[in-house]
Amino acid sequence: MWVNEGAVIEDSIVMDNTTVGKGARLRRVIVDRFNIIPADSEIGWEPLADRRRYHVEPSGLVVLPRGGRREFLSGLEEFD
Repeated sequence: MWVNEGAVIEDSIVMDNTTVGKGARLRRVIVDRFNIIPADSEIGWEPLADRRRYHVEPSGLVVLPRGGRREFLSGLEEFD
């Protein structure tokens, strides 16, 4: 996992091979592997916006499925 400068992660789980962009804010989010969270993103702060873009559990927890970074990673085994 790579967390860039100014990023804030609260009450969240961020799996390996994930990059959190500069100034991004995550709250009550589970981020599966191989994701890139863009700079200045806010996930977990506005429930309506989150529901339009992500899976949100009834508890309000936001879940991001496994991302598409596999093509950037060479020489690694399949992770399924």
